[in-house]
Amino acid sequence: MFNSTLMSDLIKQAQGNRSLSKFARECGVSPSTLSRIINCVNNQSAKPETLKKIANHAQNNVTYDLLMAGAGFKPSDKWIQ
Repeated sequence: MFNSTLMSDLIKQAQGNRSLSKFARECGVSPSTLSRIINCVNNQSAKPETLKKIANHAQNNVTYDLLMAGAGFKPSDKWIQ
């Protein structure tokens, strides 16, 4: 089940001490996408492809598996490797 508060916390942890713009640029996603996640504006999770991009540049031990779990995807769902 998608948990917007958990996703917000995970993205903030993944961002670390970088500005939102810098983190978004490093991830290759728009700052507005990250902002919507952080501010719990979305009613559904980001796509696995987006979560993979975020995970590839995450700090503070935020992993793709953590992001996928927070997004409500089950391990049996098709995850990007």
